[in-house]
Amino acid sequence: EWKRGGEKTWAIKALELLGEMEERGIKPNNHAYASAISACGNWGEWKRGVELLGVMKERGMEVGLVAYNSAMGGVVKRMKANLKRNETEEENEMLWRIAMGLLKEIKDSETLNPDAFSYSTVLNALSLAGRSTESLVVLSEMRSGPPSVRPGLIAYTSIISCMGRSGEWEVGMKVFGEMKREGINGDRTIYNAVLSCLQRGDQPERIMEVWEEMMGRGRGEGKIEAGVDRVSHYGGRISPDFISLTAALSTFERHDKYREQSDSIFSDAVRTGVVWKGGLDDDIWEVNLAGMPISVGSAAIRHAVHRCVEEIVEMGGKVEKDLVFITGIGKGRTERLTLKDFTTVYLRDELGLRSTGREREGGVVVVEKDIIKEWYEKYGM
Repeated sequence: EWKRGGEKTWAIKALELLGEMEERGIKPNNHAYASAISACGNWGEWKRGVELLGVMKERGMEVGLVAYNSAMGGVVKRMKANLKRNETEEENEMLWRIAMGLLKEIKDSETLNPDAFSYSTVLNALSLAGRSTESLVVLSEMRSGPPSVRPGLIAYTSIISCMGRSGEWEVGMKVFGEMKREGINGDRTIYNAVLSCLQRGDQPERIMEVWEEMMGRGRGEGKIEAGVDRVSHYGGRISPDFISLTAALSTFERHDKYREQSDSIFSDAVRTGVVWKGGLDDDIWEVNLAGMPISVGSAAIRHAVHRCVEEIVEMGGKVEKDLVFITGIGKGRTERLTLKDFTTVYLRDELGLRSTGREREGGVVVVEKDIIKEWYEKYGM
């Protein structure tokens, strides 16, 4: 039952090594147990890891902080795996409580104190479960503790992510502002957490502020409105990535009135190499959309068409090529349409461009040059 793909997992090999040590009269120490617990966590056997803590206690061993942290780490890995597989939330509801229980055991110990890893791991578990109240309690404990456990980027990222999952974007932004007032400079990971938090709260204007700050164009107002910290620029630039882009555009694309901001963000992404690292300069008439979620794909289509129009103008109205969109044939896990079908519909309904039914290799949408010229002349561009 412990076989996976015909080979034993490292977790079971670690447990077997513990047994072998005892058979040879070698008493496993705290470090040996901690290593076995870590192996269990890394290979999805979090329950075995927690059980080993119980074995250590039964044998009168003093459970060390590394062993506790390894067990909590295994719990968090299991929670992440559950979310990735879209499993029910029932096990995660149990797991965050186990992580909190292990933290309490550390705090109740006469010889141990939680370290920054202990707190950050528990915050990660609470974030994955969307437990906002408990996250803020742990944050308060860290702030009132010794300097070695004061919250840093990892802790703040977990808390802001938690506020996004629990629908409390205002609290997330407040915590973000507090972090900056503590003199902690953000990195891309925490900015992505902020963008995701605001995305879940459907806050396009504040997303634009965060994006502008990441690009080094923050307005620096530093205002507080209705008890909610506005984003303020403190210098430098945090290069966005595809996660940043997706979080921003998935919000803007819900609202037609933010089309200009959406186009501006996508242009930033092209210029900074987040998408189309080589730009469209080699051939603006062949556009790779493959792998893009629909929210990004719609902005990409508009950007490509705009670039083509610019070239047509430069050519005095001549259209010498078909416009080809490479879409692939699949669809994302959360998408209702394939990207190919979406591209066809979007070109027709939003931009008035009819793609052809001419057969090409799978995963390609084509707008023929004659159709583009007719469209260009009709709209007087």
